[in-house]
Order: sequence, then structure tokens, then C-alpha cells
Amino acid sequence: MSDEWLASLSQVIDEKDTPGFVGFLTENATFRFGNTSPLVGRAAISEHINKNVFPYSKSSKHRTEKVWRDENSLVWQGVCDFVRLDDKEVSINYVNILHLTGSLIDEYLIYIDL
Repeated sequence: MSDEWLASLSQVIDEKDTPGFVGFLTENATFRFGNTSPLVGRAAISEHINKNVFPYSKSSKHRTEKVWRDENSLVWQGVCDFVRLDDKEVSINYVNILHLTGSLIDEYLIYIDL
């Protein structure tokens, strides 16, 4: 996927735009955050994001450091700058592995240093 596609994905995450985020996923996509159990399907992923991800920060900004691509996958390394609910600012390293079907994400794997 292009740099613009990845920038758009980052933007919907940073804007806490759940419908926009799941619009990047296939209907039966798999989503796994760290070593948690995988979630399957847009509805389950949307519910999880709304309950367990977006409410735990005031804001976020993803900064891409490196991207590796092949025909059906993308590895996205970067830093996410968060403003926590207590107004403390933190930066966290991450690597996301995205397996694609066309222009949609079929498997979204997040590895993050918490």
C-alpha cells in the first residue's frame, strides 16, 4: 500500500474514528493487540476498539519510522505519542504487521512496547 494509504490509516486511528478504522478491514479481518486473544470481524474489532483502546488516551499521534512491503503484507514500525487521561505525555514504540487482501487489511497484528 502507498504512503498515502498508511497516512490515512494513521489519521483515522489518531482521530479515534472507529468506523473509519474498520473501513480499512475486510469483513472477517483478524485483529490482535500484543499477546491478547485475536478478535475476528469488524463488529468485534469495533466494539473492542471503542471499549478498550480509544477511551484510554486523550490523543495519539503515530509517527512512521520504517515500512517494509511486499505484494500482500506490510510491516509498519514507528512511535506513537500519547497524551494519557492524566495529561502525561508518553511515546511508545510499535511494529504492526498487516496482511492484505487487495487494499483491505485481513490480519492486523500489533506489537507494542508498553
